[in-house]
Amino acid sequence: MFSCRLIDPEDMISRFVVCRYRLEPRVESNDEFTVLPNGSLFVPFIFMYPLQPHEYCLDVFRYHDTKEEVVLPLVCFTEPLQQAHLYLHYILYPLGLLISVPFLIVTMLVYCRIPELRDLHGKSLTCHVMCLTIAYIFLAAVQLGGETFHQKICVVIAFVIQFSFVACFFWLNVLCFDTTWNVLANVRLQKCSNDSSENDYICYKRLKDGRVNMPKATERSVFIFYSLYAWFVPLLFMVFSVSMDLMPTIPSSYLKPNFGEKKCWFSSEDAELHYFYGPVALLICVNILLFILTAYKVFSFEWKAPKHRPRQLFRMCLSLFGVMGINWVMEIVSWSVGGPDYIWYITDVINTFQGVIIFCIFVLEPRVREYVWKKWGRQLSNIMCFKDNMSYSTPENAIKQNNA
Repeated sequence: MFSCRLIDPEDMISRFVVCRYRLEPRVESNDEFTVLPNGSLFVPFIFMYPLQPHEYCLDVFRYHDTKEEVVLPLVCFTEPLQQAHLYLHYILYPLGLLISVPFLIVTMLVYCRIPELRDLHGKSLTCHVMCLTIAYIFLAAVQLGGETFHQKICVVIAFVIQFSFVACFFWLNVLCFDTTWNVLANVRLQKCSNDSSENDYICYKRLKDGRVNMPKATERSVFIFYSLYAWFVPLLFMVFSVSMDLMPTIPSSYLKPNFGEKKCWFSSEDAELHYFYGPVALLICVNILLFILTAYKVFSFEWKAPKHRPRQLFRMCLSLFGVMGINWVMEIVSWSVGGPDYIWYITDVINTFQGVIIFCIFVLEPRVREYVWKKWGRQLSNIMCFKDNMSYSTPENAIKQNNA
């Protein structure tokens, strides 16, 4: 049954509402519904996502035959623009996040399993990708079914997402710092002549063949310091957020995250600024300064080889920062400025597919492709040959082909 009403132009929430449809489970089994504790309406056979309180209303109806009064929901119809936004929010964004996850996992496996890639840069990249993987999995779960989660589960997931994203940006900061350090050491030691006594520069050593490298023992110690910084600081940040949010002794006048009150995230923009966007913006500014310094050193120095390792490293990290840094700058701008959602669709979609982009930058890079083929090329060839053999009509023909 349909019910239409006039629209108040002053009402910003209901400006999209045109008509309402009454759900009647007794008449139509697909109209089965559940009002969730957070006030949203779950209609599993009609809508793929729970309806927010402003998308439906409850009213009392009387059946004429039984004179029984029942409370039934009236579901609001929306205009196509809002429907497109809901489609992007509940379908396309989670789909992009879930598509990115396998690419992130493959990137981790490549940099974990190939010894040549397990240097300081490779280990840091693996930690960065691992944080992003965890954040994407939980963020996709929230966008697909967060409204149906119990509040306690919602709070836990929100803290995991906060920690994962903050740690992700701390590891990106580590990658930027490590790239700058590597370039500065190469520039300093490459300028020295072979007979110079200056062969060390802050943990880096110049080898006899002219290459600049960090000894393995020193590399392990540096990675421990990196890990203490990039894991421990976000952990302290999360513990502080948990304490502010859950400890009853902290006055309500203090700014709290209030996870789980409205959604599986912060309850207000002020909380988002102090507990998430503020630290992320600070790290992005530091990374920009590091890249400006690195770019100056890279392009002002005459490298002996056109494919010098520090220069390649800078290009890859610059690409990574361009993907994460610039898009998150746009994310922060969209959060602070506001405006129509469709303006930020492109950057939001790019953010969801970061896993694919990271895979293309760090795994499809020629040097890494060569290592991958060297380690797993024969196995991949055997798998392809096995598939070809399976295409033969009889097992005898397949055996003969293998023997040949």
